[in-house]
Amino acid sequence: MKGAGVLVVTAVLAITGCATDDGYPSQAKGGVRNLGQAINHCRNYTHDHVEGDPVISLDALSTRRESRYYEVFLSLDTKEDSGWAHCRITMAGDIRVHRVHGFDKGGSFFGF
Repeated sequence: MKGAGVLVVTAVLAITGCATDDGYPSQAKGGVRNLGQAINHCRNYTHDHVEGDPVISLDALSTRRESRYYEVFLSLDTKEDSGWAHCRITMAGDIRVHRVHGFDKGGSFFGF
């Protein structure tokens, strides 16, 4: 009986730990058709998940289209902090990796 309770608690924690919050969705409606849409999707998602209302600019040298996904890198700046963000976005428009370095984030890191 005790083992079943631990299993239920573990399952609930695993499910809630993998869920994104109610902010900007990680899935773009209708997918992304080109690198420009992937950049905008990453920019909007990052803006929603980073505290401090940073100025977001594209790192054009690192951003690229791969065969099955887009790699988007952004520079983040406020008066107090600077950092960068990375999104890996599938062709269907799903952000599979979102990392932010140098800033407090509203959400947590996730990746698949």
